[in-house]
Amino acid sequence: MPHAYSLIHELTLLYSNETRLVSDEKTKYLQSHMIFLNRALKILITLDSIGIVAFSIGPIIISISQYYTTGKLNLLLPFFILYPFDAFNIYVWPFIYIHQVWSAVLAVFTVLGPDSLLYTSCVLINEHFYQLKQEIKFIFDEHDPALGIHDNALKKKLVNVVVFHLQLIRYLHLIETIYSKSTLCNVLTSSLLICFTGFNVMAVDNLVMVMPFIPFLLMVIGQIFLLCYYGDLIQESNEGLSEAVYSSTWYKVRSPVAKNLIILLIRAQKPFKITAYGFMHINIAAFTRIMSTSWSYFALLLSFNNNN
Repeated sequence: MPHAYSLIHELTLLYSNETRLVSDEKTKYLQSHMIFLNRALKILITLDSIGIVAFSIGPIIISISQYYTTGKLNLLLPFFILYPFDAFNIYVWPFIYIHQVWSAVLAVFTVLGPDSLLYTSCVLINEHFYQLKQEIKFIFDEHDPALGIHDNALKKKLVNVVVFHLQLIRYLHLIETIYSKSTLCNVLTSSLLICFTGFNVMAVDNLVMVMPFIPFLLMVIGQIFLLCYYGDLIQESNEGLSEAVYSSTWYKVRSPVAKNLIILLIRAQKPFKITAYGFMHINIAAFTRIMSTSWSYFALLLSFNNNN
């Protein structure tokens, strides 16, 4: 928790004390990513809400339909949980039902909140990486190459660029510290969740029972996709620094000045990558592996079900 507060505080200060160049191109770049993030989060929230509602009213609909068909009241609950007492007692059942629904709401949005912070942090840091690359590309354009190391303004710019890059790397290390363990859990469980949820959608004949699993399946896929997408975005942003250094007019200045970029160039050769607690890099390639594994498990379960 202290790391999360530190990340939020640092990013807030970064924007409240913003003194770097603000251009129309930079604004459009940030707006495009924020619009995509806003739409993605709205879709996730909608799927979560539909899933919770479907899981909540599904058992009631089934109980009512069975009562009118058979004349017997068969009480059901949204989730199969073992209790040390009779949870289907008519006097206890309503409280257990409300508890399960409320627990589902808390579980879903407790995950969505931290994930939203991760996505937003990645967008903001990526925007500053983009800004840093633009500064590096044109850092020598307004300076006289003959001045070399005597150009104090150029030396100050170079120092600011290196310090700013270190600052962004520190933010990424904070993200890695906060999310690496939960990311590993997501990676390990997502394939199984996608597999079993897809199997329920295909194997269950009752439409009322199937409906809650469809938004849940889409939500799980969307959640792991966004995680891998923003991990890939951070990786590409950091990798682009080397290209930005090579694209600058470093060859016009004297070597003592150009050598100041070597530190930045060396760091950029090993770009920072968000990981699942160090076991794997989180990027689009990881998403394709997760989906491939899920499909393999799903096909295996489906073949067993068809043979039986």
